[in-house]
Amino acid sequence: MGSVFGKIGVEQPPYEVVSSTPFYEVRKFPRLLAIEAIDNTNKAFGQLASYIGVTGAAKNEDKKSIAMTAPVVSTEDKRMQFILPSSMQDAPKPLGSDVRVVERPPSTWAVTTWTGGWSKDAVEQHLRKLKAQATADGVQVDETQWEWHRFNPPWCLPRYRTNAVAIKVVG
Repeated sequence: MGSVFGKIGVEQPPYEVVSSTPFYEVRKFPRLLAIEAIDNTNKAFGQLASYIGVTGAAKNEDKKSIAMTAPVVSTEDKRMQFILPSSMQDAPKPLGSDVRVVERPPSTWAVTTWTGGWSKDAVEQHLRKLKAQATADGVQVDETQWEWHRFNPPWCLPRYRTNAVAIKVVG
């Protein structure tokens, strides 16, 4: 019931807070393992969910169910990722060509979060503000490498949803 009201009851990737402002944090993430699909036809979420076994038998070589984590990561170039649980050092091979296992190397990101509904306009607004504020603060970011993070299941009431935008920090 808590997930309806925004409780995030699944594993989230660990990170170290490098610096913090009232609007954003700079977060350092370790190596993470993820599964990825291209979202050209809005089917990526379902493909990833099938791989971990949310919708029935897991569509991976081991037929192994894998726990859902948060956030679901989306990128401007239409990639969607599920970060795999930290207990997984290797991931079973996907059964189809629509999903692939990817390594997310250690990286640092400027991240701003907000609660409420999400839309393309909301993401773009938070992204613009994050880019401007981080740059003004002297944080060197690669404006071409950014992600949108969604932390709650679809049944969460929109006003309680946690969202984030992250821009890769360089240097």
